[in-house]
Amino acid sequence: MPSARIAIRNAVRAVSVSAAALALTMVGAGPAEAGPDYNTREGVTTFGVTRCLAGHCAPQGLLSISYDYVGSGGHMPWRIRSGFEYAGNVCNWWIDFKATHRGEQTFHSQGTEQRCTWKGSRTHVESTMPSTWLPSGNMCAILYRDASGGPAEVKRACVAIDPE
Repeated sequence: MPSARIAIRNAVRAVSVSAAALALTMVGAGPAEAGPDYNTREGVTTFGVTRCLAGHCAPQGLLSISYDYVGSGGHMPWRIRSGFEYAGNVCNWWIDFKATHRGEQTFHSQGTEQRCTWKGSRTHVESTMPSTWLPSGNMCAILYRDASGGPAEVKRACVAIDPE
């Protein structure tokens, strides 16, 4: 049986490799007609307890967002994707996509509740956006889990929609 130090070091390495893999899998090709006017914004955030050993630290979970849009400012979306990875088990979760402008919601896509993901698994969801103009603000992927008192937000990852 490996020592606690070796077990933590292996866990740190696994999460580091997983973070890189998650970031790479979120980068995808645009639509068939993709050209210079199609762009992507991406963001990654961490959540959960960060474990450290000998100066090497790793978070318990990662949540990413990939927002694809037409033009330069991010106002004409066509697809949004999100993925998360967690070192433990997560049950009864979903990811919503929300756009806000000055605190007001301008777009919402309700995620579908999922059963369980098991330790270290990667999960991705995608939503095709309506062809509609969005004002400046933020586009967020929000990870929820169903807690005993109702839905609980776990973490959100956001990217900016440029000011006009």
